[in-house]
Amino acid sequence: MKNHKFIAINIILLILIIYNNAFAVDKLIVSIIYGRVYATKESELNNKKVKLSPGDELYKQDTIHLFDNNSYIVLNYPPGGSPLELKVKGDYYVKDIIDHYKSESLDFIKTYWEMVMQKMRQSFSGFPGGPERGIEIISPEDKDYQIQVESPLTTKIIEPKLNLCWHKNEKVYIYRVIVLKIDEEVLSEFITSDTFAVIDLSSKALTPNTCYYWKVVSEENPNIISQKNCFLLLPPNNISIIKEEIEKINHTFNIDNSPLRNILLAQYFESNGLLMDAYQNYKMALSIAHYIKEYNNLFFQFCVRSGIR
Repeated sequence: MKNHKFIAINIILLILIIYNNAFAVDKLIVSIIYGRVYATKESELNNKKVKLSPGDELYKQDTIHLFDNNSYIVLNYPPGGSPLELKVKGDYYVKDIIDHYKSESLDFIKTYWEMVMQKMRQSFSGFPGGPERGIEIISPEDKDYQIQVESPLTTKIIEPKLNLCWHKNEKVYIYRVIVLKIDEEVLSEFITSDTFAVIDLSSKALTPNTCYYWKVVSEENPNIISQKNCFLLLPPNNISIIKEEIEKINHTFNIDNSPLRNILLAQYFESNGLLMDAYQNYKMALSIAHYIKEYNNLFFQFCVRSGIR
């Protein structure tokens, strides 16, 4: 008798699963939108085109219309789906987009997109959030630094190469860039009249997970300096995993000039403590889509969290 009950319960559960799958409603939700983006919805009389807004739902029978190449939309396939962007003028069938989601969506990309969505929700509440896990933000000394660097106070790196940038100081004509060990031993230094530098430290045998510093000093006046910023090289095993996942993100968003790819990479890098890489990807996203207020808000939040002035 007990066996019969057990079989009956399992049959009912199987029927419910089949029913839910058969009648599940496939839909997309608008996450970000800019410009002239409309949809032809089956629910509208006479196939009238309606202007889309964040939060709108689109179903398989609907069609999305981008009226020009300045328009932009990011769609999400719930629950917990990864995002997809449209930024080229044309008509797009929602059914085709949903089919793409089902075949291409990767779980770890969904995870990072949810982090992005959470930060966007925080930005509307005016809360910038705290630093990501996995990295300690080192606060600068209480001092008025006259050379402001465009860099997180602390960052991890996956290559022994630094891409440095700082703001021009009108009193400085020549800058001295110095890379130091924690005991102040100089690893590398040189002078430049530019406000950026690329330093290759591959010959210096950096110790993984060890804090090294860099700073910028006026060659004419050593009292005009920047704060010291810390960088740590990750261990080889961590680096190989990160490079594999970066490649997956790049493959998933394999289109030219994708701001969404840069936003997701920025979130991925930030979550793994690679704050300089995150900063550079936010900048790339904004160089492509500077008009998207959500991306600007994300960048502002990131700068607050990571100590970039």
